[in-house]
Amino acid sequence: MKHKKVNIVTCTDWNYRHWVETLLKSLKGTVTGDFNKKFVIAVGQGDWDQFGKQYNVTIINEQFKDGEDRTLWCQNVRMKHLPDLMQDAHWLLQVDADVRQNKPFNTESFKKQKAITFSNRKEAGKEGKLMDDRFRINAGWVLYKNHPKVLLGLNSIKEEFKSYSNTTQWEQLMLLKYFPFTFPLRFRYVDEGVKGFSKSASWFHCKGPGRKQMTNLDTWHDLSTTPQLT
Repeated sequence: MKHKKVNIVTCTDWNYRHWVETLLKSLKGTVTGDFNKKFVIAVGQGDWDQFGKQYNVTIINEQFKDGEDRTLWCQNVRMKHLPDLMQDAHWLLQVDADVRQNKPFNTESFKKQKAITFSNRKEAGKEGKLMDDRFRINAGWVLYKNHPKVLLGLNSIKEEFKSYSNTTQWEQLMLLKYFPFTFPLRFRYVDEGVKGFSKSASWFHCKGPGRKQMTNLDTWHDLSTTPQLT
């Protein structure tokens, strides 16, 4: 199997760093080797140099902006960096800090699909109602192929970020705008634990902010076990 270079990136502030520590410790690389490069977009003050050395990751320093909600800023500021992080790789994998890897990453299954972006998608909400555009593409795990159309879209998002201000799910709206044909992941490939986490999942994604009480956090940060719900 030909080795395909995959870069991985996540984003955090200092207070949330223990989630990234669990993510980094969980990484199992690809079926052909380790990830090519690991990036952490580090928002705000912290001992980031030491963090980068400890976990062998490239730190990209970013600051908070006055007047902007810090949680939203941390979610969205990462998007402006993405076009610069895939130049030396075949793929770029963007993951939230509250993600864990459960199985080595196999790019061959994505190559067969002939698509250039992949993510968890939802087209219908509760009771079959049309899904709100903000939630149709989940930005918690997104795979981008190094392709001219992807770079064009990511650079367009980078340009749009210049006028960004306090917008909920801004990054997911941008993904829908510039990558409307993002290919859906297979069922529970990235398992969000809605009905419990499956041992067969390739990745786990803890419930988002405000809903983490649904996951037993001790089991989330214990890499010797599959995460459990409370």
